Amino acid sequence: MKTLKKLYLLLLLSSCGSPVLMLHAQNTAPDPMKGKGDTASLRKAGAADLDAWSRDAAGTAGSFTNPDTHDWIPFVPGKDDVLSGGILDVSHFVERPGGTHGFLKHDGKGNFVFEDGTPVTFLGGQIDAFPEKEDAEWIVRWMRRHGLNYARSHGFGLPDQAQWDRLDYLVHQCKQEGIYLVLTPVYWTEFEVIGPDGNPVKTSSHVILFFNKNMEMAVRELWKEFYSHKNPYTGLRYMEDPTIVSFELKNEDSPFWALDWIRNGLPVYWKEIQQQFSGFLKEKYGTTEALRKAWTFGDLPSALAGNESLEEGNVDVFEMSGWEVERNDRDVAMRPRKSDQTEFLHGKLGGFYERSYAYLREIGCRQAICGSNWRGHSYSMRFVLEADSHMDYMDQHDYFDHPQGGWRTSDAVLHNGSMFKSPEAGLIGNLAPRQVLNRPYTVSEWNIGAWNEHLMEASFSMVSVGLLQGWDGLIQFVLLPRGIPAEKPVLGNGFFNVGENPSVVLQYPTLARMWHRKDIHEAAPVFIRRIGPSLLHMPGPVPSKFFPEAYMFTHRKRAPGAGEYGHMLSVVGKVGNEFVTDDRPHYEAEGIGDYLDQENKVAGSMNGELAWDWDRGLMMVNTGMTQGACGYIGDMPLDLGNVTFHSTTGYGLVLLTSSEDDVPISRSRRLLLTALGRARNSGTVYGSAAERDRVTDRYASSVSLPPDQRVAVLEPGWSPIITEPV
Repeated sequence: MKTLKKLYLLLLLSSCGSPVLMLHAQNTAPDPMKGKGDTASLRKAGAADLDAWSRDAAGTAGSFTNPDTHDWIPFVPGKDDVLSGGILDVSHFVERPGGTHGFLKHDGKGNFVFEDGTPVTFLGGQIDAFPEKEDAEWIVRWMRRHGLNYARSHGFGLPDQAQWDRLDYLVHQCKQEGIYLVLTPVYWTEFEVIGPDGNPVKTSSHVILFFNKNMEMAVRELWKEFYSHKNPYTGLRYMEDPTIVSFELKNEDSPFWALDWIRNGLPVYWKEIQQQFSGFLKEKYGTTEALRKAWTFGDLPSALAGNESLEEGNVDVFEMSGWEVERNDRDVAMRPRKSDQTEFLHGKLGGFYERSYAYLREIGCRQAICGSNWRGHSYSMRFVLEADSHMDYMDQHDYFDHPQGGWRTSDAVLHNGSMFKSPEAGLIGNLAPRQVLNRPYTVSEWNIGAWNEHLMEASFSMVSVGLLQGWDGLIQFVLLPRGIPAEKPVLGNGFFNVGENPSVVLQYPTLARMWHRKDIHEAAPVFIRRIGPSLLHMPGPVPSKFFPEAYMFTHRKRAPGAGEYGHMLSVVGKVGNEFVTDDRPHYEAEGIGDYLDQENKVAGSMNGELAWDWDRGLMMVNTGMTQGACGYIGDMPLDLGNVTFHSTTGYGLVLLTSSEDDVPISRSRRLLLTALGRARNSGTVYGSAAERDRVTDRYASSVSLPPDQRVAVLEPGWSPIITEPV
């Protein structure tokens, strides 16, 4: 085979015997400059044959397909797959046992290192904290086989005796197999504490713990009991075990959201928040009259209401929803009040982090510590990021097509759109601008809704862009199976469970190779948002040519104006934030316009290794080690230097990678070709939510999607799981 200058491979996946994908591979080195300044090279002749999808509607919100699946291929994962070895086994990237290099640290430059100086990055998925022991053994071997070294579980509270045994055994198995864990017991966990009025209260710590000392102490006690627990299988307390690699103070919380939940549901705590805000303002301004003057902007009326008084301690705190928009004089008049409120809430978050970090170190916790992974309303993200940047590392969450109307597929609605056709860049557009460049950055929850027909875009794009951005850890929610496969597995009713979906899991033998080998090189920064003192608490988004500021969410539709860079700048090179002690200009690399063509909707990385065409709905990877594409690949020749792909299937993924880890495609004697189509259960039927709900949308109050964009799964289907041939 090595004597051939050209290799022609015909891959037959169709049950009728006809060729459906042609791969033409050339043993010639790719031009490292190919694609530079030529983002339009993505546009080859031909348009995708979208079969059941009409060309106009393909990938848009509200569209769906119910194709003829008679030739789709059954996918039946088996218990013994984890022992089968072969080209899909990439366990050699996962060093075992875990913890041999000591505890996790950061190097001060934005990277993870172990205590002995060994650099490390992590790739993995959400894991059930309490699997049965046989399932625990199987899950960690499944992870190793797929090249995964990282898992997270959260929100389980303090385990009971049986749960402790299962969790201890899981930690033991992970340690043996080289899997590192993030265990976060506190989420909506309820605590019984004495409230501000002296009466007992049983409630979640959400938001309250940033303001109430008794709740903070209750959370500390849970931390202490949990991390002081001694694992009989390892002989180590949790805080002594480097396999438990990091400590997250709390899942998804900040003082910048859910304030109305406290106002309406827990008035005793709301009064305490008002008193604390009033105390903050009294220390700053002294008197109510001085505050009234300080909160008067120009000739507009003061933003202090007539019944609010520092002496009464009743100055209100508002939800920040919509604060980025000034619609009238009243909104403009709120500017000084907004600045004081964000300063107050920012101080509450930072103070909680500082106290908690010191406490955990005091009781002996040696893990890397991060704050939380939540934002808040409007432009509150920068305050969260600033507070997080004082911890050992930073973590964030984001989803594309998150379920609305219910958590089960039978209740939820989705828009079913393609992230690759989204000008907001979906997960990438939200997550990349949240990085702070002097701290390691992980994303411990991310996915596209599991029943979105474009699900495969999530894993491919996050690994590819995560490498380009230099991210340090990725945990797909919920990537890992819950246990040994059932005899007749089906895609379940959970909205994010993707561990049995072949369009996702079969990517990982290639994605893990890409991740651990760093096939896509970390890019140099192309835009750094520098936030100094005058910008931190300004009452609005930080102005810059790169929009959005990180408060923006995927449903926003504003297009970049003249001289602005939209979300796709994150494909050109590294983007992020720096919190600086003086006011200085944002950093902007030269020549961005050569790689970002917003008019024609094409972006390419400056290093030539990644490109995104959001008009066609396609992302391409082009490196010496891995080449391919995901999205609307049909009837559009993809020339990537060493290989040209031509697929007659409208939508899917094709990837060619060298399975010799130090040999590029051009010289490799062992290549892995991955060709994946959409997957679903047998008999799955999609439709509009109106078809399911008949008369009215029963969940309309909790659904923000317009009625014409609400897609529902009318029939989840049955075994076997089937996948479209490519």
